[in-house]
Amino acid sequence: MTGKVALAILLVVAHAALAADAACVEITIPPATIDSGTTFAPRVAVMNEGPEALGDVPVSFNIVNDTNSADTIYHDTASSGYIGVGETVLVDFGSECKPEPGTYTMTGITDLPGDTNPRNDTCSSPLFVRYTDVAVEITSPSDTEQPGFVPFVVRLTNLGNVPALVPRLDMVGWPRDFGDYREN
Repeated sequence: MTGKVALAILLVVAHAALAADAACVEITIPPATIDSGTTFAPRVAVMNEGPEALGDVPVSFNIVNDTNSADTIYHDTASSGYIGVGETVLVDFGSECKPEPGTYTMTGITDLPGDTNPRNDTCSSPLFVRYTDVAVEITSPSDTEQPGFVPFVVRLTNLGNVPALVPRLDMVGWPRDFGDYREN
């Protein structure tokens, strides 16, 4: 009889060991591409993939600069609250973030003690912060005194990190450092 009791205890312990599995499913906020100046509080979807309800799952969120992997520009932790079997909850992080233009990697990580499937604890997504900036340079002859139209060249230079569409360019010009040609 003691062998059967030991086997039953072993099965209960084995079942309890398999019970905990919280998966980081998706980063829902922010999307993969945002405009410069956008402020957001991150959000991660966490799913209970174990056979028992979970009381609370610690979750962390990081944003790392792709050009310098040691440069973490954002880190925060939050808790999931109760997650029923097979349910997915959205975990909101309280700290807001406003990244500079560039490319980053976002990572959500569940940190459930006793999690039996660590392969699904992490979810990642790229983040591209775009900005448009166009510089204008105007050149024209500097030594003409002829009345009438003066030819000039306008050069637009894209200083942003995405293609820039300039649908309209308004210009106003006036003579400078010359007397009024109508008097002479």
